Formats: sequence, C-alpha cells, structure tokens
Amino acid sequence: MSVIHWYLLAWKRAFDISGRSRRKEFGYFFFPNVLLFIVLAGAVTTFDNSEEMTSWPRLAFCLCLATIIIPRSSLMIRRLHDLGITGWLFLLGLVPFAGLGLDVFCLFADSNPRPNKWGISPKFEESQRWMASMHLHQR
Repeated sequence: MSVIHWYLLAWKRAFDISGRSRRKEFGYFFFPNVLLFIVLAGAVTTFDNSEEMTSWPRLAFCLCLATIIIPRSSLMIRRLHDLGITGWLFLLGLVPFAGLGLDVFCLFADSNPRPNKWGISPKFEESQRWMASMHLHQR
C-alpha cells in the first residue's frame, strides 16, 4: 500500500474510534501533518507582521488545526487500542509535552500481536485468521 493510502485511511476512519490502527497508519498521518504545521508556523512568523488576530497565516494555521483534530484524535484512540491501552489516554494530547511524549510512544511502540478487546491486530490479521482456521480444521 502506498503512503497516500495510509494517509487517506485515517481520513476515511475519522469518526471511527472502534478497532485498532497500525503504527504505519499513525506515522503516515502524523509526519505529513507535522510538516504542514511547520510550514504554516513558518508562514505565521515570516508573513505575519500585523497585530491583527485574523491575519491569513494565523487563520490558515487555525483552520488546519481545527480540520485535523477529529481524525487525529480517533486515530490516536485506535492506535492506543492496538497497543492494548485504553483510548481515554488520548486526552494526554491536550497537555503540551505529555502529548508529544504520547505521539513518540505511539510512533515507536510495536503492535500487540494478540487479539484484545478492540479486535484482531491489523498487522497480524492474516496470520491470526489462518491460525484460527487451522485450529478449526484440527477439531
């Protein structure tokens, strides 16, 4: 699957907090958005020399932030589910440095290979289904 597929998958599942999401889906959504916000922050500091709160760079930055918050939150919840952790921990994202730490943790922690209460691991889904079918055939 391509990078664009993984990025768009987070947008397609923007309102889905059930299930699990792989580290790959999280990373391919996280990094392009970080780059976008760096560019927008640079535009704010470079082009915004007015005292107005509604300058176009600030407006663009806030609009992107407002647009990204729902798919990012649901993706974070699914990523935490993939690690076997409650999704409520995503609220740490509201705390400045704790949220960054949670992002880094989700980027580097590997998926829990075992099924949990949020479903089968998408990373190991095919092998788990094969093992389950083999188990049924042995009976």
